[in-house]
Amino acid sequence: SLNVKTRIEVFDPSGPLRFDNGEARIENISCGGAYLSNIVLKHGSLPEESVLFRLRVNEKPLEDWKADSLVVRHEKDAAGVKYVSIAKEEKNKIIDLFES
Repeated sequence: SLNVKTRIEVFDPSGPLRFDNGEARIENISCGGAYLSNIVLKHGSLPEESVLFRLRVNEKPLEDWKADSLVVRHEKDAAGVKYVSIAKEEKNKIIDLFES
């Protein structure tokens, strides 16, 4: 279990339109995706349709970490996401978590 705060920007996957932004906690993370809880968005709840999250973490042990991810399942204030764009250096930070 991880439990770090992340900022979230919510985008429509079909274009550059940003729906919302807010924050959440990353509870679990892997090289392929993450599970977020305590999602709080400025303008309401997650839309029903598929959305992209841009995640940004600046808290130990993931300082200056970011990834673009697709919401693959969500509940009221939680979501499972799959990365669609993540730099190799960001993946390496996740690998380092498991090796430390």
